[in-house]
Amino acid sequence: MKLTKYISYAAIAAIGAGLTSCGSEWLDITNNTQDPIEDYYTNEANIFQSVVAAYDPLHWFDYANNYTGINIYPEVLADQCFPGGGDVNDMNQWKSVFNFETTATIVLDTNYSNAYSGVKRCNDAIHYMFDFWQPSNQQELESRARYESEVLALRAFYYNHLWHWWGNIVYYDKNLTGDFLGVQYTADEVYGFIIADLEKVIAADNLPEKCEGSELGRVTKHFVYMLYTEVVMYQRDQSRYPTALKYMEEIITSTKYDLMDDFAAIWEVSGEWCRESVFE
Repeated sequence: MKLTKYISYAAIAAIGAGLTSCGSEWLDITNNTQDPIEDYYTNEANIFQSVVAAYDPLHWFDYANNYTGINIYPEVLADQCFPGGGDVNDMNQWKSVFNFETTATIVLDTNYSNAYSGVKRCNDAIHYMFDFWQPSNQQELESRARYESEVLALRAFYYNHLWHWWGNIVYYDKNLTGDFLGVQYTADEVYGFIIADLEKVIAADNLPEKCEGSELGRVTKHFVYMLYTEVVMYQRDQSRYPTALKYMEEIITSTKYDLMDDFAAIWEVSGEWCRESVFE
């Protein structure tokens, strides 16, 4: 009996010694289908994917994710159209806005999430392109400069939505970590942050005036001019009115746009990206 016990104890000891000698290396697994983020975003093709991802939330504001295009809400608030639907219970989100009965978490909560998702992706793209990617030639340096300007302008666009609808909001240019607690700034402070990004993009001058063909839909200099002017006028920042006017005059005199002969045609699918359009 004792012999059996000794043999059992010896076997257990031997197994334990074997596990200890192996260490934890046998638990390490190499993933053959995925790369760590810091290894993935080391070339231009993958960096461009992160830039495209920053664009994606633009269409989340439309009917696909929201059931109501975000452009309808200000029209209802301004009494330029009246809410309605198939019956008295249809499109209640419009009626809530129309009657000033909505709150921060009713009706517009999807737009809140959409905008901050866009902010997060913009911050990610900037992080990846500067912390993981090392451009190896002049062309790649120029590409990174354009990508940065695009993403900064998109972030300003997303924050503009949040600023319009909620005023005092949490603003950050590096994604939150841990408990995801951020500083809530006043609407005036948020305006300053948005304007600073737009002025940085304009000063860098890395964007084309207009995109066509396969690049249609990418951020342009004239889009940034329009966004700058909208933000300035919404804030009623008279100190920047002359600059905004200069940008508008530059768009008009560029001869890249013109009025359509048939105004109604711009609302048709065939009228998308017509000669009146600066950005859609």
